[in-house]
Amino acid sequence: MWGDQTWQEMMVGTMAISLAEQDLSQGPPVVKSLDGGEYEVSFAYRPRAKVDAVYVAGTFNDWKPTGLRMDGPDAAGRYTAQVRLQAGNHEYKFVLDGENWRSDPGNPNQVGFYHNSLLRVGNFAKP
Repeated sequence: MWGDQTWQEMMVGTMAISLAEQDLSQGPPVVKSLDGGEYEVSFAYRPRAKVDAVYVAGTFNDWKPTGLRMDGPDAAGRYTAQVRLQAGNHEYKFVLDGENWRSDPGNPNQVGFYHNSLLRVGNFAKP
């Protein structure tokens, strides 16, 4: 039932959006602890369309677009790569065919103007 009419109405509206490519069911990269304070990080990406190659670029390889080629595709169409990293915060993106940069659709943590995917490795975590 509605109340009396007033001239000082208020409205609270909300809107939720997500990227068309985002698929959080894929999950973020898998981090495995190694000896000596290093970590093995397993990246995985499944492009929506056919590509010739997928690379991973980030703070750990000076953002070289073709610096780390991922293996694949496997039977499910996924490309994978393993990288050894030190503890810390690492930003990264996937690069399709060495040109088209994509955030990780399975990682909800993004930072900065370019929406780089953020990976926190080890006990080190800057806000």
